[in-house]
Amino acid sequence: MSTRVQLPTELLEKIILDAWSSPLSNEDRITLMTSSALVSTTWKSIFCRISHKDVHIPSPAYLFRFTAALAGHSPLFLDDPSLPRSLCQSITIKIPATAKKSSTKDNEEPPMGKTLTELLYFLDGILEAPNLRTLRIEYENMGFDDIFVCWRFAHFPEQVTDLGILFFFDRDTSTLGDVLRATHRRQNPWTLTETESEAYSLRFVQRLFISGASGSFAADMIACCPSAEVVTVYL
Repeated sequence: MSTRVQLPTELLEKIILDAWSSPLSNEDRITLMTSSALVSTTWKSIFCRISHKDVHIPSPAYLFRFTAALAGHSPLFLDDPSLPRSLCQSITIKIPATAKKSSTKDNEEPPMGKTLTELLYFLDGILEAPNLRTLRIEYENMGFDDIFVCWRFAHFPEQVTDLGILFFFDRDTSTLGDVLRATHRRQNPWTLTETESEAYSLRFVQRLFISGASGSFAADMIACCPSAEVVTVYL
């Protein structure tokens, strides 16, 4: 006869937090999300709180589940529909390069890039996340022009004070990363019209973290954050 052993809540929280904080691919994070709903009621409850405090958006489809939760329409929080709004403190979104196909245009936007634009649009006055302070954007095997060319920050929530932008290149594309860093040129956002420049100005950002980018990209982002008190750059 088997006996079920209930782990202490504190231990479960540590296990779930460690798993959730791990540098997972979007696919592995989706697997963690779906499997966490099947472990136990206690696990699911703890996971829901942790995953809505430090939010990861691993797919376009999940964005709509998250925005529904912020709007008070999540089946996971029936007892307190407003809880996701107060829990959310950070959001991380990982943007991998679009897989090359014969029918794919070279300048096609990565799907998760579009998801970032939609996320910021919703957070810029449409949906409430009053405790959100940190936005972290992770680019995988991509160049440094996406934010400026695609106007990703045309909408940007004023409550975000900590912005992290990181670029990662795997072993197969590490040489490409070196070439991109050496050849990338500044976007010169300050030469735009007053209306266009407003879309680049992140005047509420107080802490800026950049990793793996080119020096030109770092210079452009620093220029876009005139109120930044702490700037950390790893090239």
